Amino acid sequence: QPSAGADPAILYLGPDNSTRVTNELEVLALLESYNRTVYKMDMLASMTFDLVVRTTAAVGVLVSVTGAALTNAVLLPPGGAVYELLPYRWGWKGIDRMHWNLTRNSADIHHFAWRATNGSEVRFDHPRTMEKYSGWMPSECTTRECIGAHARTRFRVDLGELKALLDQTLPRIESGSQVWEHPWPPIDSPEEARLLERERDEV
Repeated sequence: QPSAGADPAILYLGPDNSTRVTNELEVLALLESYNRTVYKMDMLASMTFDLVVRTTAAVGVLVSVTGAALTNAVLLPPGGAVYELLPYRWGWKGIDRMHWNLTRNSADIHHFAWRATNGSEVRFDHPRTMEKYSGWMPSECTTRECIGAHARTRFRVDLGELKALLDQTLPRIESGSQVWEHPWPPIDSPEEARLLERERDEV
């Protein structure tokens, strides 16, 4: 059950480097459309741990790109919810479930995810990096260089897909539902998976 003292506000945590969501302002506007107070906080090295703890523990929903900042999700009050924005093809050996495993151990924090699957809306930090790694599947991306390249990507969040996820889950959370396992988003969209398979067959 949600904590009686929890604010239903939404906290959007920015990464501790440059933003990785290219349409961040649109994402914030979408969150505000749910008639909740929305706070945006960038994880800066100068921030005190006490401030991070107090802020996270005082809201009901945490939205963040995959990254170190998401370890703060365990500070959410009982009944809180995490909406994780997963980078493109981020899934080597279950790495995309790392933060989900943390919140699952709490047994009272909901955890959902949206994943970037449209390769045309993903930006790598260098053209050569994109040429080398954009077509790699998670099972092939086993080196530190490849994993790092995907961790540094910038991507556009599909607002329609994120809204659908919020619409499917927020009402159930607000009703006091116990934690349940919502379907985890696949690595690729069906269209991209078929295209990649076709390209490899032609090699």
